[in-house]
Amino acid sequence: MLPHEMTPTQSPEIAPDLPSQLVQLCFAAKDERFEDGYESDFSRQLVELLRQHSDETLAWLTTAILSDQINPEVAAEALRWVGNVPYPFSRLERRRLLERCLLHSTSARIRDGALLGLASLDDPASVQTVKRAIAQETLPELRADLEQLLQQLEETQAAEQA
Repeated sequence: MLPHEMTPTQSPEIAPDLPSQLVQLCFAAKDERFEDGYESDFSRQLVELLRQHSDETLAWLTTAILSDQINPEVAAEALRWVGNVPYPFSRLERRRLLERCLLHSTSARIRDGALLGLASLDDPASVQTVKRAIAQETLPELRADLEQLLQQLEETQAAEQA
């Protein structure tokens, strides 16, 4: 296959050092200060890895986040950006990662990051997952944010159906 025939998730050769790049990226980011709405060194590098190797990067992030191998603050920042990247080819897998973290993470910080990622993604396909998350959420503040997200997704769904 010629390079110009490849889809964005394909590469001539998967980088064998991708997992070590991701580990180093997440380790270096643990001391970085993140601000909502602002790019960081971490987010710029993560977005580039998602562009180059979306499937592999998302698979690694899913495993690392759900097995608590990443600092929760770094994981939450990653999830915010996973929902915000402009790559339609990886939309479904990014949504699945965000939904899994929202439903299965023991860290409120990570669940919040997943919630913010889903809000950026704004995909009505997440309505049922958000309803499940609301039903199981124990923190009132996070439950209220989930209810706002549900309203947003239902409004998007209604607009798409109109």
